[in-house]
Amino acid sequence: MKRTILLIVLLLSSIMVFSQDYFSNMVFVKGGTFTMGSNNDPKALYFPAHKVTVSDFYISKYELTVFWFRQFIDETKYITYIERRGFTDLFLNYKWVNKYPGNWRDVGFPQSDDDPVVCISWCDAVAFCNWLSLKEGREPVYSIHGEYDFSKWPVIEDVVGYNNGWGNDIKCDWDKNGNRLLTEAE
Repeated sequence: MKRTILLIVLLLSSIMVFSQDYFSNMVFVKGGTFTMGSNNDPKALYFPAHKVTVSDFYISKYELTVFWFRQFIDETKYITYIERRGFTDLFLNYKWVNKYPGNWRDVGFPQSDDDPVVCISWCDAVAFCNWLSLKEGREPVYSIHGEYDFSKWPVIEDVVGYNNGWGNDIKCDWDKNGNRLLTEAE
């Protein structure tokens, strides 16, 4: 079975990543079958409950750090969604507030290079996955309209749209050996 290195986004703010010696930071997860969802609540995200089978995979022990995300930004000159937007939404004192400028560089509290990166979007995480795949000599997993080179992509959020749903513009090629985000089942 082809080994797929996986990454995870935690609440759209952090991602799992590994060092150049990636297997030293990777953990094997044995696949299996489980019941996902609920039969008790028709408003549940996954209704009705159904069987899901997940293949074996590897995942990093560590979240994507500020250090690693900065490497990606410095090398590619990538501009995150929140940097283009000009502010981020923070949950402070039990309410949502806009923080200006507010982005992964200035999150409103002290962060070191070893802290998990925050204030990045799902689309930023997808671009990071493809960049890391290329750095490691792997095949990028994500494409937009058949293009795997994220530097040639249009502004991702303009394609998929936060307001129009994610649609089907970003494709994940399960046959590629590069880095990708975990599925909801994983």
